[in-house]
Amino acid sequence: MVSFSFEDPGRLWLLLAAIPVAVVGLRWFRAMIMLRRVTAVGARIVLFALIVGMLAGARRVRETESLTTIAVIDLSQSVMRFSDLGPEPATRIREFLRASTDRRGPDDLFGLVVFDGKAIAAAVPSRANVLDRSLEPPGVEGSNISAALRYAAALAPADSTTRLVLISDGNDTAGDAIDAAAELAGAGFGSGLSIDVVPIDHRVGDEVVVESFDAPPRAAPGSTIPLRVVLRSTASTQGTLYLAREGEALDINGPQAGYGRRIQLEPGRNIELINVPLPPGRVHRFEVSYEPDRDGTRFVGDTTLANNRSSAFTLVPGRGSVLFVDGVSNGSPDGEGATLPRALTEADIDVQVVSPDGFPQSMLELQSYDLVVFQNVPAEALDDRQQEMLISHVQDVGAGLVMIGGPDAFGAGGWHGSLLEPIMPIRLDLPDQIIVPEAAIMFVLDSSGSMGASVLGSVRTQQEVANESAAMAIQSLDRTDLVGVIAFNESYRTVVPLGPNTDP
Repeated sequence: MVSFSFEDPGRLWLLLAAIPVAVVGLRWFRAMIMLRRVTAVGARIVLFALIVGMLAGARRVRETESLTTIAVIDLSQSVMRFSDLGPEPATRIREFLRASTDRRGPDDLFGLVVFDGKAIAAAVPSRANVLDRSLEPPGVEGSNISAALRYAAALAPADSTTRLVLISDGNDTAGDAIDAAAELAGAGFGSGLSIDVVPIDHRVGDEVVVESFDAPPRAAPGSTIPLRVVLRSTASTQGTLYLAREGEALDINGPQAGYGRRIQLEPGRNIELINVPLPPGRVHRFEVSYEPDRDGTRFVGDTTLANNRSSAFTLVPGRGSVLFVDGVSNGSPDGEGATLPRALTEADIDVQVVSPDGFPQSMLELQSYDLVVFQNVPAEALDDRQQEMLISHVQDVGAGLVMIGGPDAFGAGGWHGSLLEPIMPIRLDLPDQIIVPEAAIMFVLDSSGSMGASVLGSVRTQQEVANESAAMAIQSLDRTDLVGVIAFNESYRTVVPLGPNTDP
């Protein structure tokens, strides 16, 4: 059923002004015949009424008994690990929805949206039973409630009242859920949109978390740096703290046996300081990890080990170094591509030679090099992320880039159209057409009687020598060149009109 309503019905009193407008109009147009007078006044009154309706905020309301319910289900790690729903939260949520939708009307629609850092539709709104669909999280880190609400609202049909049921712990790591809810509630979706919330409580038992791990961003060569580890514990417990540099364990236990340091944790924040001497090198990567004590197969004072690790790094200024990516002999020190790296090494320059597959995977690894040299490296050896990383290293950090040619370099190596091409000093695209300039030659030969005289010291006439010279010149031209011959004595005549040299 369709009806009309007004946002500000008080302004409809302005319609009373139509009465004097009609009276004045009938008198003003009295020179017209009655039919034209009534038509003119009536048109003006209708226009006046439309303007008043716009000022009053007229709108059409369509009533519907159809209800669309979309369950927006939070399956982020905080729900899967720490909720009070037990070891299988998705199963408990499914049981709750099954009990809540038993009395759904025959024309009502029901849909499912699951989300973590990303939202996906497990089932679009339909009259079918969709609760048997798989409830698997998208697998993106984080929790974005605002994006999930907007995604679910976009699935709602326009001719139905929409109800979103948000099932979440409210632990939002991206976006603003409150702003998104307010925006959707006032956006006029379909015949109306409401948002209900089913909260999920956390069940946190004994837990230890490495809250932060800090290292000095820069340090002097050969210095000893302090590393600061902050651990948060929910209970008093004991465990072992381990430290690794470049993947190799460091002994932080002093004279005691083992590499790890035994620590006692109290409820709340606990701070551990570790002094580490730096070996030679420009980039030093550290990783710290906490391992709880065990009671048989059970961890003591901790539940989840995934949050017991953290990493940090320190940069040490030093002499420049070169990353040489060898596509000729794949980094072999005895291959054909080792000539230039060997010469750089003999010049007392630090050179790291790698194959194209050994190009750094992170910006931190690339920070160690002031110059990157590509020797016959194809574009397919680097993915888009590595190319973007190299562009940033050149443009933002100021590193150098050299590309040496070969059968797999430059345009032949597929670099044309790549992300890296704009920072190269040369163009890699060939013109669509290679233009070969044409020659247009007109031979003008003397054919007068004097040309019949013999050449000095020869039995051949001057005419024969001139004709033979012109023929030899024509044979040296390309078939696309233009050739013509003119002969003259008292007057001239065109022997061969200017045209392509098709028959040299």
